[in-house]
Amino acid sequence: DQINLIANSKSDGVWSVEPNLNVSINNPNSNITYADVSAYGEYIFNYLVCGETISQNVSVQSITPSISSLSNNYFCLESFELNADVSGDPGYWDYVGPSEAQFDDITSANPTITVSDYGIYTFTYFGCGSNNSIIINMEESEPVISGPSEIYCLETFNLEAEVINDSGYWDYEGPGQAVFEDPNATNTSVNINEYGDYIFTYYGCGTYSSIVIQSLTYSPTIIAPDNIYCLDEFNLLAETNDPGYWD
Repeated sequence: DQINLIANSKSDGVWSVEPNLNVSINNPNSNITYADVSAYGEYIFNYLVCGETISQNVSVQSITPSISSLSNNYFCLESFELNADVSGDPGYWDYVGPSEAQFDDITSANPTITVSDYGIYTFTYFGCGSNNSIIINMEESEPVISGPSEIYCLETFNLEAEVINDSGYWDYEGPGQAVFEDPNATNTSVNINEYGDYIFTYYGCGTYSSIVIQSLTYSPTIIAPDNIYCLDEFNLLAETNDPGYWD
């Protein structure tokens, strides 16, 4: 902080300071002035007037910054903010963690931060001649996925995954081939070419969730005349989602 220097004197004197390093007196010849300091410690300010020196001790002290966040736990690599409360001599941030952390402004008292991997990070703010730290845990969160439990006749179906952030991709295991409209989308349609049980898995937010879908057979419905006469032509109609063949 700036130090105000005031001498109640009818005559002008001269200011000095011990030690004189890291201190700048704005107007040493004025009885009302101020001093700027750039280092913490004990200083003696002297005012010499009419052959007499009057002294005043000033202690420039550090104060530990106060650090806060909306939460100590965040999920899915979402961005978050930190707040440092420091009355003067602002400083900068540093961190220790399992991966890289990016600050939108490393010297801001209220930066927005994004980390590139999950785990526990310690963020430290250096300011006002001291420092303070806060621990942030970037946690994994299982995606919530949904889809049909059963499908018939190899019909097309939809899969959906809900994630906070850090979206990922779909994969599967099954008796046949599954083709995703977009394997990197949280909501996608799927086509399969064989009957049986399929396990569809969505990988995202540092972990994964799975769902089992059964592809079942279903007897076609056939529409045809009960009787024909004189070798007449007739129509056959098969109702099915999986067109096959006649015999």
